[in-house]
Amino acid sequence: MRGTGKRMEATFNRRVDRRSVIAAVAVCACTIIGAAFRLCGIGWELPGKLHKFTYHPDEIFQVGSIINLNPFALKLDPGFFNYPSGYMNLASAVMRLAEAYGMKIDDASVYLIARLVTASLGILTIPVIYLLGRRLFGFAVGLIACLIYAIMPLCIVHSHFATVDVPSAFWTTCAILAAAAILSKPTTKNCIIAGLAAGIAAGTKYNCALVLLSVLTAIVISKRNNPKGNVVLSVVISIIGTIIGLLVASPGILIWPNKYVSGFLYELGHAAAGHGLVFAGRGPGWLDVLSSAFGFGLGVPILAASLLAVALAITRHRREDWMILAFAVPYFMLIAFSQVRFTRYAIPLMPPVAVLIARLMIEIYELLHHQRVRIAKVGWALCSIGIIVYTILYAAAFTKLFTMPDPRNQAFKWLKEDAPPSTSVGLATVPWFYSPPYTPEINGLPSAWDRYKEMSKSPWRLVIGTGENEGNPPSWQASVPATDQPMYIIISDYEYEDALRIREPNALEFMRQVAANYIEKTIFAPRLQFIGLDFGAAEQLPHDLKYMAPTIHIYQRRR
Repeated sequence: MRGTGKRMEATFNRRVDRRSVIAAVAVCACTIIGAAFRLCGIGWELPGKLHKFTYHPDEIFQVGSIINLNPFALKLDPGFFNYPSGYMNLASAVMRLAEAYGMKIDDASVYLIARLVTASLGILTIPVIYLLGRRLFGFAVGLIACLIYAIMPLCIVHSHFATVDVPSAFWTTCAILAAAAILSKPTTKNCIIAGLAAGIAAGTKYNCALVLLSVLTAIVISKRNNPKGNVVLSVVISIIGTIIGLLVASPGILIWPNKYVSGFLYELGHAAAGHGLVFAGRGPGWLDVLSSAFGFGLGVPILAASLLAVALAITRHRREDWMILAFAVPYFMLIAFSQVRFTRYAIPLMPPVAVLIARLMIEIYELLHHQRVRIAKVGWALCSIGIIVYTILYAAAFTKLFTMPDPRNQAFKWLKEDAPPSTSVGLATVPWFYSPPYTPEINGLPSAWDRYKEMSKSPWRLVIGTGENEGNPPSWQASVPATDQPMYIIISDYEYEDALRIREPNALEFMRQVAANYIEKTIFAPRLQFIGLDFGAAEQLPHDLKYMAPTIHIYQRRR
């Protein structure tokens, strides 16, 4: 009997070792896939002679703070207080280390380092999701969840930019993982770790403080299995950990509280007032988030799987579900009710969504397996594989956009070859990140009036009309195509799509005059394509999913 027991133990250990090896190899493979997607095109349109800023309108704020900060020298003033400075402090520390080891720091390298920090945190999120899925729902769920996150197009696109959304998702995932540990073992150590991770998440992006709800939910639920535990003490410990994490990530809050509060209130006002015409007339917020962040950002198959997975989590009433939903539902409601709904705001939701989708796939497969419904089981397996394959191809099409010639550069090249200096070029609005680089600085200057003044430095005579538009530079003046009639009119989809969607009268009249007096000379219109598959025009994508692929029309005056 003793020999039989030893043999059984040895067999069990071999199986465990084999599973551990399989898991390690699979997680490494998923991480490599995710890294390939995130690093391909990471040098997209870095500053150079053609344009001194990148074509992303928000990177300049983060990069400016990264330059101002130096955690090693205790230089903690970011100069920009709308966001907490957790991501900027981390990127600045990496930049200072790179400089200390001999890397030349210039405009391009600062952007590149900041982007690499973003991409690295996006890549590191993949194995963390495996650990989260495995702890909550088992080995298979962990593997599938980390693969799903690795190939989510929305997360891949924004891993290429020096912005806070992907980094904040890493920290929220760490906090949820620590909360999952609390479910089974509500120790002081786990409560502190969960609180610290939640605090760093909040110190990276304020609204990610909501992940503390998952931590608190885990503490309350764990009371059932540990009736002797002190819930109040555990809650207090987690909250203290959160405060410490917030201050470690963004210590400037202690030094300049008024500036941070002012920046925070500005962002609250921005969320309430909206972002110009970008989100006007787009319907209910919850539907807008689902259609843009989930539909366009992930693809219809993942959107459908997400809805089914959340429905399953709600109906199951398991403690793991409540713990995840405690963060996911309030966070979704927060961004859905905001008047500013960029797709990137949904990125912190993607790790828990990936876990729930993987759980859906495995649970239904196991249900069909136990019921011995062979055809349905095979069909569900093929459906799950199809969702993953489709998403990989869709993600590859997005990634390809980072490696193609940029439409703004193509338009500039066309102008340089076909329009001699001093040729008149009509515009609908003041040039910005979506425009050809008429001057090296015009794409990145934050102020519209600064860009308006910069127009005079262009080798071409840029015509936009006169006067002001509610305190802003002139825009959509029909006299430009109707009376001034410059040789060319150049306009991007970023300018006309929102104005035409809400049928803004000045924009409609401007475009009518263009149609009457001009012919379309050329168009630079990227498409989402990969190995012969066409997912449609990039023009259809939401605002912040096509920074690398605006559509630019060039019209020529009728002779």
